[in-house]
Amino acid sequence: MNIEEAYRFDKSYEEFLRDILIEAYDMRKENGKKNRIR
Repeated sequence: MNIEEAYRFDKSYEEFLRDILIEAYDMRKENGKKNRIR
């Protein structure tokens, strides 16, 4: 694996992790709203 491939893989992995974190954060936010309504 050359440096460019490693960099591209690293980049997509970071974006993948960020998407998961954002999704989890949004879900927590939605759950927080539901809990406050109750």
